[in-house]
Amino acid sequence: MKERVIVDIDGVLCNMQPKLTTFVNEETDLKLSVKSITRELMESKGTSYEEATKRFLNNPTLVFACPPYKRALEGIKILKDSGAKIHVISSRKELLHQVTHDWLEKHGFAQFIDEIHPRSSEFKGYEFKLYIAQKIGSKAAFDDTAEVIEKFTQNGIFVYVIDQLWNRDIDIVSNFKRFKSFFNASLNYSKTHA
Repeated sequence: MKERVIVDIDGVLCNMQPKLTTFVNEETDLKLSVKSITRELMESKGTSYEEATKRFLNNPTLVFACPPYKRALEGIKILKDSGAKIHVISSRKELLHQVTHDWLEKHGFAQFIDEIHPRSSEFKGYEFKLYIAQKIGSKAAFDDTAEVIEKFTQNGIFVYVIDQLWNRDIDIVSNFKRFKSFFNASLNYSKTHA
């Protein structure tokens, strides 16, 4: 039986942060760079950053315009060639479900994905991802979100962490490995699962 592998979109396949950061800077008095985006800032509530981020994520046109990471498509192909059954699980809300499918199609990912799991708004992002991971019996995930990484590893799911400033303070000691890119993480997966 093929191993079911979870792949996140934003921060893993989709390089959203540069466009999001530019938007936040234009909409607020903040002067951020991608390298200044920390977990504390991303998880802050009631801030101008949170409000601008919500406006960005409520605009499918802006989200659709975000490019994929360099070599991300190659990474998906590597996972598929290694025999993985690829499940894309995103924290994106209902408003972005169609644009997510369209984005995956436009950039050539869709043909390699076995199933896309769109999030229901009744769940928080990390709750939804963990629910689906447990439902499908996944033992491996590729993600960049600190809270998701922590929940997965606590529940026995090995995480290929896509290294970002916002996930460097994760509170775990095992069941994960860091990589500079999804492509590099996919290569590592394929070497251990071929």
